[in-house]
Amino acid sequence: MYNRIRSSTVFIACFLIIIGAHGQKPVSGIDPFHLYEIKIQFEDPNWENKLKSYKSTDRKDKLAATIWFDGLKMDSIGVRFKGNSSFNNVKKQGSRKLPFTLDANEFRKDIAFPVGYKNLKLSNGFRDPSYVRDVLSYYIAG
Repeated sequence: MYNRIRSSTVFIACFLIIIGAHGQKPVSGIDPFHLYEIKIQFEDPNWENKLKSYKSTDRKDKLAATIWFDGLKMDSIGVRFKGNSSFNNVKKQGSRKLPFTLDANEFRKDIAFPVGYKNLKLSNGFRDPSYVRDVLSYYIAG
């Protein structure tokens, strides 16, 4: 689902944005059937080891990254690994398909992602290889 480019600082991923999660109302204009492209670039070449270190000690610290959200560049976005089972089970299997949390307000205030949220949870779909079950369940429940 994602590839590391030569510099090891660029991370490319495509994710479906799950709407209506945990009491949040969907923002009008979100297309639940659109595949949003999110590119993450860390300035720190040791980003993966730092994030794993934070995760292993239960620190909620985030690293700053530049995000391209469907081509729109956003600077100083906070990024950390998310989850417990979605992180640990995948890591034990040796997979690099790890889940992330993106926080637009970690280093800068009053900005949001183009879909209207300040935080995005990027699931790795470790129990859903189709990447469709969550989206469909939120769509049906909505």
